[in-house]
Amino acid sequence: MMRADERITADVVDQLVWDDRIDASMVAVTVDQGEVTLEGTVPTHTARWAAEDDARLVAGVRSVSNELSVDSLAASSEHPAPSDAEILADVERALVTSAALSGHTILATVAGAWVTLEGSVDAYWKKVHAEQKLLDLRGVVGVTNKVAVVPTQSVSDDVIAKGVMDAIERNANVRVEDVEVSVEDGRVILDGVVPNGVTQVAAHNAARYAAGVRDVDDRLVVSYQM
Repeated sequence: MMRADERITADVVDQLVWDDRIDASMVAVTVDQGEVTLEGTVPTHTARWAAEDDARLVAGVRSVSNELSVDSLAASSEHPAPSDAEILADVERALVTSAALSGHTILATVAGAWVTLEGSVDAYWKKVHAEQKLLDLRGVVGVTNKVAVVPTQSVSDDVIAKGVMDAIERNANVRVEDVEVSVEDGRVILDGVVPNGVTQVAAHNAARYAAGVRDVDDRLVVSYQM
């Protein structure tokens, strides 16, 4: 039985108010047949992701449309916006000081406060990590991630698929029969219908952190009518 949209809305709002990473007063929540839309402006990408994650955790939520915009200067408007050169210096410092990215060459350019990353890493999760390191830097509007994933060891698609499925089977939050895993040239494709956002995240992470993965295409659908 589907939960009423009004109850879902109230729970999402309560979840946002509870989360100290978010100023819930800046987020408007609407729900239509279990489909949540988040609108407003937040000061960081961490807050944007946190709001989406919080909404996915609420019972009855079928999907989340995250339309929140990020204004990294919203919390400190008395300070002038950093120049592209200043942003680039911060970006390069963040990349160099990341232990996970040690030994990898990632080149960054900044134009109009938008960062573009190029280079290569040996694991998909490191590509994601590089992007996430930058999104909360002051002044950064967004990131285009062109970093290539070049695993140092050749892992066959069959071995990758088995590794992902084994990780899903070990996870108490996922029923392995709900998720179909296929791999094409190191690109993991997740298909299926899962009961909640926690399950979707767990399945996605099983693919993200597996050895040999070059990319993840998450096509999982959340349905609380399972």
